[in-house]
Amino acid sequence: MCSKQHIVNYLNHLGYPIELLFYNTLENTRDIYDIIIKQKKNRFRYPTNCLQREDFSLIGVNHNCISFESFKKVENVICELVQSGKFVLLWGDEFFLPYRESYLKMHTPHSFLLCEYNSKTESYLVHDLPDFYKYINSHTIRQACDHVDVNLKYLIYFDNGETNKPNINLIMEHYQLFIQKYQDDYYLFDNISDILNNKCDQNFSDNDEIFDLLDNAFSILNGSRLLFSKFLNSIQYEQDIVKKVLDSSALAGLIKNILQKNRLTGTMSVKSIQEKCTLLKEIEMEVIYNLKKKITAVASSK
Repeated sequence: MCSKQHIVNYLNHLGYPIELLFYNTLENTRDIYDIIIKQKKNRFRYPTNCLQREDFSLIGVNHNCISFESFKKVENVICELVQSGKFVLLWGDEFFLPYRESYLKMHTPHSFLLCEYNSKTESYLVHDLPDFYKYINSHTIRQACDHVDVNLKYLIYFDNGETNKPNINLIMEHYQLFIQKYQDDYYLFDNISDILNNKCDQNFSDNDEIFDLLDNAFSILNGSRLLFSKFLNSIQYEQDIVKKVLDSSALAGLIKNILQKNRLTGTMSVKSIQEKCTLLKEIEMEVIYNLKKKITAVASSK
C-alpha cells in the first residue's frame, strides 16, 4: 500500500489525473473481514486491485518495471533515470534504512523513491512518506535493496504514453463493470458485536489484538471510500451520491476513533459501535443501489 501512495503522490505532482484510476477503490467489506480479521494481515499488506499496472495507460502514462538480482546490476540504469528527472520506486529492507523505526531491529520491506544522485558524495536523494527528503549513501541503499525478498527486487518508473490524454470512455467501461460485479454481505458490520466480544468464528488472543485488527479494517474502509469519492468527483458524478460516500468514509473514521479511545480507556463501547456499523451498512447499501441503478438506466437508454 505504501508503494501505491508513493505512486499517487508522484503522478499527481506531475499533473496526471490519477483520481480517474480510483474507479475500483470501493473495497468489499467481506474481503476486508476475511483478509484483515480472519487472516490477521496488516492493512499495508491488503491486496487492493486499485492501480494495477495495466491501468496507468488509461491516463496516458507508461508504467515500467525492471526486475533485478542485485542493486549493483541496475545501478547505472537508476542513475540515468534520476539524472533525466525521473523518480525511481524501489523496495528495501528497513533493517538497513537509518531513518526508519525498524533500523537494526527488524527485517521489514518498505518502499521509497530515489529522486537524485550525487556522484561526488555517492549518495541518493531519498523521498519517503510522509515528508522525508534526505541524501542516503549508495552503500546503504544497495544493502537495503539487496536484502528484500526476491519478489520485491524490482524498480518502477514512469514516462509519457502514446497520448497524454486520459481514455475516459475506457475508464468508464472499467468502472461500470466493477460496479455491476460488486457484491457485499456486510458480515463485518452485522457481526461487529461478536468480534468485539471475541465470540465470532475467529479467536483472538486479547482485546489489544481485536483493537489492532479492527483499526486496520476501519482504516481501509475510511480510506477506500475517500478515494472512491475522488473518482466520482473526477467524473462529475451526482453530488448527493458523492456526499453519501463521504459520509461512509467519515463514519468509518469515527468508528476507528471510538475504538482507539476504548483501547486507551480499557472500555468497550459495543452497543454504540454496533449502532454506528448498522448505520454504516445502510449508507453503503444505499450507495451501491444507486450506483447500480444509474448504470442500468444509462444502458437502457442506449
